[in-house]
Amino acid sequence: MNMQELKDKLNAECYNSYVVYVGPDWHRCADTYCLSQEGNIFEVFYVERGKKGEVLGAFEIEQEACDFFYKKVSSEKWNRAHCLGLFTKETDAIALAKRLKAGGIRDVYRDTIPHTEPYRVFVFGTDLIKAKNILE
Repeated sequence: MNMQELKDKLNAECYNSYVVYVGPDWHRCADTYCLSQEGNIFEVFYVERGKKGEVLGAFEIEQEACDFFYKKVSSEKWNRAHCLGLFTKETDAIALAKRLKAGGIRDVYRDTIPHTEPYRVFVFGTDLIKAKNILE
């Protein structure tokens, strides 16, 4: 697969665009896995706080870079995480999670941000599409 096909695949599988990025404008990224072409080399690296970190892989062949990148980002489910709700009341987060599960989404995750009150509800990958349909 090439970079455009990889972008399409990541989009179809609902990867979080704030967490994975393919293309030349990685300078806009915050804490993100990136794949970019630098001259004749395709580089996979992590951007933290807008700064390019250590190169995780450098390839002369685009397909090898894309395969490496996909394998890297697909190994962590949080790269496909989408926060659907941020609540001040835990009961509201529980209600949303129940609604999503009743709609057929099995992997619903709830948590709270330590030392604060917000309660969050997450779904993963293509469950984002199902969740949007449930919530409409």
